[in-house]
Amino acid sequence: MMSSMALKVSRWPIMGWMMIGGLVLVLAHVGTALGNSETRPASRIETAAEQTNKALDQMVSLDLYQYPLSEAVRLLGEQSGVRLVLDRQGLSQAGLNPDDMIVNTRLSMTLRSGLRQMLSQYALDYAIIGDMVLIATEDLAIRRQMRQRVSVRFDRLQLKTALEQLGRNTATNLLLDRSALAYASAPVNLNLDDAPLEVVTKLLAHQVGLTQICVGNVLVLTTKANVAELKEPREFRPTPSPTRSEAILIDFD
Repeated sequence: MMSSMALKVSRWPIMGWMMIGGLVLVLAHVGTALGNSETRPASRIETAAEQTNKALDQMVSLDLYQYPLSEAVRLLGEQSGVRLVLDRQGLSQAGLNPDDMIVNTRLSMTLRSGLRQMLSQYALDYAIIGDMVLIATEDLAIRRQMRQRVSVRFDRLQLKTALEQLGRNTATNLLLDRSALAYASAPVNLNLDDAPLEVVTKLLAHQVGLTQICVGNVLVLTTKANVAELKEPREFRPTPSPTRSEAILIDFD
């Protein structure tokens, strides 16, 4: 009787340890799974500028015959769902009124190409700034894009990687010149809030002994010795402003 009871009692610790061991085993498995999920890199969320840039590749189809530019832009924005904004103040300073600027275009192409075709009639351009496509004169569009505000947290990040992140996040053309490729892996440190993009790139260039220059709509980081080679004489191109009767029909099939 006693031996039977002793046997029953002795079984409990063994069974208890077995249960606890199983629980430990299960917990260890769960812990490993959680650890794996935590170390797995999170998918990167696209910035507003990246989404806007992608949206410009969608197809649009519109017949814009004798339409004011302002109305043509409105219709394109409605069809594409992209926020197209006329810089009326900048256009006014250039002596242009989008309500009087007539376009004659048949569009059946990507929104990106359509904007280029339509705006080129008046030597206008656009710049992606966040979730907005700003339409302005060529010079002003570039200026607005290069001066858009950004916040950065670069902690010993390679210069090339920092430029790639900035370019991707702002849909801006940033280039490390071939003469400066030796500096691509140089570490940079920069923590700024709400600073103009061109100031951020200038500070990054300064950290590694480079300089920057704007060539068209491209910000180039290069060596100081190579700046003169990249500089181009500024061309003066008068902005055409045909009247309604002078508007030319441009048919793009």
